Amino acid sequence: MSEVQEQRINQYNFRALKSIGITESHPQFRPLQSFQQPNVENVRAFKYSPDGSRYAVAATNDVRVYDAQNGQLLIQIDLPNVIEISFSPKGTWISTWERYVKPTDESAQHKNMRVWDVSTGQEVISFSQKSIEAWSLQFTDNESHALRLISNEIQVYDPSKGFQSGSSMITKFKLEGLTSYKLSPGRNPSISIFIPEKNGSPACVKIFGLIGLTSNSLPISSKTFFKADKVQFKWNRSGTSLLFLTHTDVDKTGKSYYGETNLYMLSANGTFDCRVTLDREGGIHDFVWSPNDKEFTDSYRYMPAKTTIFDHRSN
Repeated sequence: MSEVQEQRINQYNFRALKSIGITESHPQFRPLQSFQQPNVENVRAFKYSPDGSRYAVAATNDVRVYDAQNGQLLIQIDLPNVIEISFSPKGTWISTWERYVKPTDESAQHKNMRVWDVSTGQEVISFSQKSIEAWSLQFTDNESHALRLISNEIQVYDPSKGFQSGSSMITKFKLEGLTSYKLSPGRNPSISIFIPEKNGSPACVKIFGLIGLTSNSLPISSKTFFKADKVQFKWNRSGTSLLFLTHTDVDKTGKSYYGETNLYMLSANGTFDCRVTLDREGGIHDFVWSPNDKEFTDSYRYMPAKTTIFDHRSN
């Protein structure tokens, strides 16, 4: 879904059995006339930029980026086999990911994750990224910083310097056991990181400020817990509060095939944390913040599922 505030144009995109397209919403409810529909059989991925200004389609042989307001083609990237795409917040850059292929030359690397300048269609930097999990860069809202996770290290770039590692690398943040992270939105961005359980030690989530970050930085906020192999982070819109869903691969109680889940809340400034208490047993299916930052909803329990609205203190 896209909403461009200046023109007040609402759109939705769709993929049907034999077509893919963009449709204007209220009041026209008509197809975007100038959008040239690609062959749906070749489409691997399609996505709007977060600000709604750009729309991209990854097909078998190329990636095409359109102006979402008028459907005009902006750039065509002749790169085959792309299966994932991701925009920066303002649509300035688009990242692409292909499946990693082991080179025949052991000294070489297949740089299957690439970043492109949408204004020129030129590749600005590329990396080897074997896993599709957390493959894309994470940007601050103003695109002043771009973050990448490699092993247990977060690398921070200044995109305005062209992503070249020698000049645009701002800092590196390394933490033993770090497996995933999430950059917050807002004017004062924070980074939430996750370290899973190991050798009887609890898992933990920690929050660090982005500005001035180094490997010696201390967390602003943290929480430890058990029963967590993976987490899913969701920041509220202002970046002041974090919800995170913990998940185990196996439910040791035997009540579920899908593992155990728990939901926690953590404030970015360290003044509040809690486990969200639910009134019924059963897995957590989904959770989402309200746009006003003051409430969130949680869908949970065995079928029939239940959805509950909580305030910003989990009441």
